Amino acid sequence: MKIDKIVFSTSEEYSGFWNLQSKIWKKALGIEPVCLLYGKKENTNMTEEYGTIIEREFIEDLPKVIQITWSKYDFPKTEPDTTWILGDIDMLPLQKYYFTENIKDAPEDSYLHLNLAGISLPRRGTLDAFLTEGSEVQARDKGSFNTGADLAGHYHVSKGKNFKKIFNLGRSYREQIEHITSSHRYGLGPQDKHQNQKELMK
Repeated sequence: MKIDKIVFSTSEEYSGFWNLQSKIWKKALGIEPVCLLYGKKENTNMTEEYGTIIEREFIEDLPKVIQITWSKYDFPKTEPDTTWILGDIDMLPLQKYYFTENIKDAPEDSYLHLNLAGISLPRRGTLDAFLTEGSEVQARDKGSFNTGADLAGHYHVSKGKNFKKIFNLGRSYREQIEHITSSHRYGLGPQDKHQNQKELMK
């Protein structure tokens, strides 16, 4: 598998990372950067020297942070046969191998996550908590909730058509955001995957 493009999403406030990110991904890794900018380019110092900037507007009656995050999952469907990676605007890549040689033998239609333990290790202390517990495990502790061991929202890698198949489910972008907001399901793993989850919720 070879990554063709990386997609970032940001507001004007965090846009200062783009110029460095786009240069590193384009020049050092040979991957084409795309940035979904919630706001106006003219209000930033962003340049398209190393990548494409697409201005977007918020849906005003829906949570902005969810729109910024979820737009990265929705956008790859615009190029179904392109292999995308989801970026994080303030996370700089530290080595080329991780994004190239590391995945070169993966089948072209795979869905990969390159930071599987990014949340499960700090939250659960194990590398495989996402696989063993899922993302929606919630343990009651004096009225508070721990939200499982989800996959981080960056370094997902797959074809655009796979992002559409897995996440779009025939819904418009607005319907996707409304579904996330109304269902309060922010994780990617199966709910009640293990029997002990039901017991924890009692």
